[in-house]
Parts: sequence; structure tokens; C-alpha cells
Amino acid sequence: MGLTKKSITISQDLYEATKNISDNFSSVAAAAIEEYLRKNCIEKANLSFGSWEKRKEESIDIVNELREEKNRNYAEDNH
Repeated sequence: MGLTKKSITISQDLYEATKNISDNFSSVAAAAIEEYLRKNCIEKANLSFGSWEKRKEESIDIVNELREEKNRNYAEDNH
């Protein structure tokens, strides 16, 4: 994993509070971003629960349709 250097703008109070708990601001910022991304993934997963139940088609029909689409040659489909 490579590193990248970025500039961010935060309040002075937030910066000082961070520096009070760690001398390594970058590691605290990286941990906060990782936690934010983790929560975002969980939220997306929670929002998707039950979405298959709302479909009129059976899930096996949807899967079979997707499999058929995978085998289609879209290059020949010029309408």
C-alpha cells in the first residue's frame, strides 16, 4: 500500500483535540477515515436488506436473466 500526502482543512479546535491524544495526526486521520468507510459499508449493507423481497420476480429468475445477459454479445447489438 502506497502513501499519499494530502492537505485538509479542519477547525483549530479539532486539530488541537487530536494533537492532545496523539503526536501522529496522520495516523489519527487515517484511522478516522477507515472507521468512516467501515460504517458507510455497513450502512449500505443494512439499506440493501430485504430489497430482493420487494421484487416481483423470484431471485432465481433474476440470476438466470443475469447469466443470459453475461453471454450476450453486445458488440453486435447496434440499434
